Amino acid sequence: MSAPPSAPRTGWQWGASLALTAGALAWGSGFYLMPGAVTASCPPIIFSVTQFVHGACAGLDADQVRQAAYNAGIDPIALFFYSLGWKYELLVATACITALGGWTRQLSMYTLAWLAVWPLLALGTALVALHGADLVAQHGFRLTAAASSWRVGPGMVATFVGIGLVALGQVVLWRELIRRKGSARIGDVASHVSSQLTL
Repeated sequence: MSAPPSAPRTGWQWGASLALTAGALAWGSGFYLMPGAVTASCPPIIFSVTQFVHGACAGLDADQVRQAAYNAGIDPIALFFYSLGWKYELLVATACITALGGWTRQLSMYTLAWLAVWPLLALGTALVALHGADLVAQHGFRLTAAASSWRVGPGMVATFVGIGLVALGQVVLWRELIRRKGSARIGDVASHVSSQLTL
């Protein structure tokens, strides 16, 4: 007995899949390729995989702003996400699985529940980094004598935009799953009523 054919993707599902993919890419770019904290003289968009100093422009990567949060003292939940931030392979792999999972034709509650795990992990890790970036902005970071007047960097903005896009895509996929289940239920009821009427 062959499996039932997959339902075609709706426009909403296409949009959700694109949002998941774009979100995962934005998160990866923001968290790993852009600074989490920069000095006031840096341009609004800048890429760097580690700390840097270019004249009066200096930046710290996500690891360093998370370390700043850790050094200031964090609660056990934040400590879990701080530790998770060092598991690069896990975060990147689950981001890729989440993005690819959005392209499946067969939506199921089980699949979407699994896809919801990564945004929660990424959000917790990003919140720890944001706390560290805020601490650096408030208290400074002595990278060089010229490195003063720190602010939250573009990496944090891109990170949260990416997580937001993934969450938005998942909300739309849940909507599509509920709509399909509702349509299938209505179809079953209609066929049952029709069969009763023909008896």
